[in-house]
Amino acid sequence: MLKANPKDELQLSQYHLRQGIGWVGAFIPISMVASVLLFGAEMKGSISAWYYQPVFSTFFVGPLWAVGVYLFLYQGYSTLPKPIEAMRILQPLHRLLSDAMLTNIAGAAAIVVATVPTLAPDIAAGHCSNPDAFSLRWPQMVHIGAAFTFFAVTGLMSLIYFTDSDESRSEWSASKHTANLIFKVCGWVIFAGLGLMAVAVLLGWDCTNRPIPYPVFWFETAAVVGFAVSWLVKGEVVLKRHKGGA
Repeated sequence: MLKANPKDELQLSQYHLRQGIGWVGAFIPISMVASVLLFGAEMKGSISAWYYQPVFSTFFVGPLWAVGVYLFLYQGYSTLPKPIEAMRILQPLHRLLSDAMLTNIAGAAAIVVATVPTLAPDIAAGHCSNPDAFSLRWPQMVHIGAAFTFFAVTGLMSLIYFTDSDESRSEWSASKHTANLIFKVCGWVIFAGLGLMAVAVLLGWDCTNRPIPYPVFWFETAAVVGFAVSWLVKGEVVLKRHKGGA
């Protein structure tokens, strides 16, 4: 009987962990939309507002905790991507910019988002009815800061870390080229969603439901889908690039 190679088993477990992060991330907005269409749940203005949704709040809190834990368990690579390593100004921060550290930061941010709630919808409505008198409370500042950190870190990883390779560009396979294109698109979708969320709140789109109904929810969903797809491709659900891929 042939013994399994421990390195292959370790690599396979890493692929499964990446896939788990991606699938759970994708489940969050899909489950929310499905609960509205199939079970008559009330649509909320943002993904975070589902914290206050009776029964269906589990579609927000539980998966986010799972994503956070999965990101803590993921170790990634000890080496830095070439673009980061080449920037001398970042040398003092190299330990903080490793795969393991960034996923720990993103994991902690996800758990904070799930644990420290956003404003309740009835209180948040004050932003629309009386914006001059409206002010955020410290828990909401923590929540927003954690959400921003999560998207900023995962967007950075998709754009720079996932696209890095020990091989020269001329040695890349067709699937590697395609995967890198998807990583870049996902990274920019994450940052675009993050920026559009801010624009929607600052311009009051969340009050008028323009240019689309529930704009913050859909921009947030776009960012979450970008996150999920990048991790699924990194886990080689499609575009397998290594023999150990699952």
